[in-house]
Amino acid sequence: MASDMATAAAADPEGIDGVRMTWNAWPRTKVEASKCVIPMAASISPIRSHPDIPTLPYAPLRCKTCMAALNPFCRVDFTAKIWICPFCFQRNHFPPHYAGISETNVPAELYPQYTTLQYSLSAAGAAHAPPPPPVYLFVLDTCMIEEEMGFVKSALRRAIVSLPDNALVGFISYGTQVHVHELGFSEMNKVYIFRGSKEVSKDQVLDHLGLGRRAQPGYPKGAGQQPGVVQNGVGVFPNSGVNRFLLPASDCEYTLNALLDELQTDQWPVPPGSRALRCTGVALSVAAGLLGACLPGTGARIIALVGGPCTEGPGTIVSKDLSEPVRSHKDLDKDAAPYFQKAVKFYDSLGKQLVSQGHVLDLFASALDQVGVAEMKVAVERTGGLVVLSESFGHSVFKDSFKRLFDNGEQSLGLCFKSIVGVWDGFRANLRARVRKLSNSQIRVENRDLWIPALQIWEIEVSGEQPVAEEVWWGLRRGGNLGVVIGDGGGRRGWVEESGAGGAQVGLGGIEASGDGQWRRARGGGRRWWWPTGGVASKLEGSNHSTFKIFGGTLEVYCSKDIKIQGVLGPCTSLEKKGVAVADTVIGQGNTTTWKLCSLDKNTCLTVYFDIASSERSNAPGTLNPELYLQFLTSFQNPEGQPMLRVTTVSRRWVESVVGSEELVQGFDQETAAVVMARLCSHKMEMEEGFDATRWLDRNLIRLCAKFGDYRKDDPASFTLNPCFSLFPQFMFNLRRSQFVQVFNNSPDETAYFRMLLNRECITNAAVMIQPSLISYSFNAPPSPALLDVASIAADRILLLDSYFSVVIFHGMTIAQWRNMGYQNQPEHQAFKQLLQAPHDDAEVIIRERFPVPRLVVCDQHGSQARFLLAKLNPSATYNNMNEMAAGSDVIFTDDVSLQVFFEHLQRLAVQS
Repeated sequence: MASDMATAAAADPEGIDGVRMTWNAWPRTKVEASKCVIPMAASISPIRSHPDIPTLPYAPLRCKTCMAALNPFCRVDFTAKIWICPFCFQRNHFPPHYAGISETNVPAELYPQYTTLQYSLSAAGAAHAPPPPPVYLFVLDTCMIEEEMGFVKSALRRAIVSLPDNALVGFISYGTQVHVHELGFSEMNKVYIFRGSKEVSKDQVLDHLGLGRRAQPGYPKGAGQQPGVVQNGVGVFPNSGVNRFLLPASDCEYTLNALLDELQTDQWPVPPGSRALRCTGVALSVAAGLLGACLPGTGARIIALVGGPCTEGPGTIVSKDLSEPVRSHKDLDKDAAPYFQKAVKFYDSLGKQLVSQGHVLDLFASALDQVGVAEMKVAVERTGGLVVLSESFGHSVFKDSFKRLFDNGEQSLGLCFKSIVGVWDGFRANLRARVRKLSNSQIRVENRDLWIPALQIWEIEVSGEQPVAEEVWWGLRRGGNLGVVIGDGGGRRGWVEESGAGGAQVGLGGIEASGDGQWRRARGGGRRWWWPTGGVASKLEGSNHSTFKIFGGTLEVYCSKDIKIQGVLGPCTSLEKKGVAVADTVIGQGNTTTWKLCSLDKNTCLTVYFDIASSERSNAPGTLNPELYLQFLTSFQNPEGQPMLRVTTVSRRWVESVVGSEELVQGFDQETAAVVMARLCSHKMEMEEGFDATRWLDRNLIRLCAKFGDYRKDDPASFTLNPCFSLFPQFMFNLRRSQFVQVFNNSPDETAYFRMLLNRECITNAAVMIQPSLISYSFNAPPSPALLDVASIAADRILLLDSYFSVVIFHGMTIAQWRNMGYQNQPEHQAFKQLLQAPHDDAEVIIRERFPVPRLVVCDQHGSQARFLLAKLNPSATYNNMNEMAAGSDVIFTDDVSLQVFFEHLQRLAVQS
């Protein structure tokens, strides 16, 4: 049993709770905690999906003093119907509807295995309200060459086709000026223009667009603020601007495509030796003002597609003169970047505005030059936005990442709320297709138009992962009614059939092949349900909401009395809600116990830093509690628009002393500790002037090894580390060499991009960013992990390197020669063909599961792109010791120390008196 649990923990280290801690046993006093060196921290994935998390159809019980939720660690008096909060020890009475509670009849929230629960907070009748539609405001930079413009237009056209029909879409283009396109004016292309050289306030945006309180010339009286306007059945919105600037995708698809056909690159003349005039800051200000006027408090995304640096107006990062280079890390260190602080201040203000409105800023930056990601980082990160940095809009990193935003497959981000919810005249069913009645006689399936004369016609949009292109989907007439056969391409088929009794029948299964190679519903076959018009259906089998995007969430953290919260690093914003649990020292978003999450998904991960602040009274004899408790409450709206609350409560044990505590040592999580230190180090590099990251990491590592290593004083040969700590020095060695610490060869934009992803990804992914994984393929053995060392290179071997941001397939010299000679195309060398294909298949799996999509590099030994692999390997063989190189291996031309030399120095410094 124990071995099974250990295996499960290794396969899923986050478990049902989605929480990983640096230490799984905590010292009781502040002095002892300081001896641990690695801070007390917890990394939580707030809405990570897990099949064992139940959803309860009622609100949780909250403590009347501290507002923590009822959980399995509460002490319960079943006779008196009282529960005691483990955080503040307040005695709370159960409400009347818990009257039947007893030792043998307990609610789910008291089950020991349900440390994480989800509550549906929908009020009575709220389930019938339509979910709010997703909202996307595209902001496109037009200061680019024609080729780049063609790439980005193609990406936008694919995105528009992929959007749900009810998704609200807006469009802004900018160059020297900002153009707000009024999509609701179908007679002609109507545009509102803003000067790019001048900062525009929110009120000015509203007045210029006719959305302010005063009516604008040319508009009917009252065309400004009009509460309670229904927009094409998509809901009630507070402003009529939704009619003009934000339209359902189904209504404006033709208009948007026509607009993109006519859209040209910015025509403003650019003098020789000058940069194009690009007003990115004004464009984003206008976008924020437009969404704030039309849809305040509603989940909406500004998707900015930027092709170069801002040179005009607020947010400028470089002058127009090409002779002046864009700021570098050296300029930032010497305070020689004249535009940097002002731009950061502008985007900080913009981020606060977006957070107050509940909106998100996504950034897609594609250019060979820097575009200002370092300045925009504060706005993107605080709103929980996504960021993708690539060389070109034609590069696979941008194209595949942008496409994945709007995909419906299992590996999508769920930005469009996976289309497995069927809608038919007010009906909703979790079916593997979306069904909607049309006014014409067309069915659109797999981009095929089929004309069927019938009484009722539906639009079918199959959402399976791999629809079978050979199958033809036809409508059927049975008994005077029209039925439509639907499927997901994976063998699952269902049907929707009109019913003459004021409703419809929906079923799964019961589909048989007809004689002409098509499909029909068998009589009496499969499961079926009948709904009256406007009814709400139950879930059918096969529904899956594992991937979706959440808007407007909040995170609350409660902790035991002797624990204080220093802050959070990750995509969130402090709500400045202070309390007794707030620490004096602030890390990241601090001074609060509640954070705003404008957007989060299943992969979003936040790191909470804690401080131990024990008091004499709490440590007095007779008052010691062997357990400490942490509770994380995440409120959000699911894709159906229902308010949800996820409650995660975890317990760990206190230890009295760090010295000789086996429980403390066994509870050390090396991966989590490495990621927590990397995030903290990156934060300090940004916030503390003159911070020496390498020295800080080295000193902490030496202190940790001196505290927890086994050795004799001044005898390095006697030094050993417990297996629970043995990998940590290797993580620190690779962190010191990583792009998070060594910024010499990276631009400020690249560094900001890397750090944003480090702060938001789960521990497993972040650990790969710090220490890449390496897999070896050869004829002599099956694919297996290899040492991240130059010694792993061999002429007859293929290596697959996953460094998160790039995936490298490296062919040894002999393998590359055989491939160039075409051996894989000969029937007698099929084994070689399979060997060549194996790393490509594994790389495809990695790429398919990751966002942003990593760069795929296929290279050969001694080739120019082999540097992508060599830069990540331990330089155990360099030009200084080439005699130690194995035959067929390689050397790295560097003066960096190897892992072995690093560890020898660590041993010597850790054991010295």
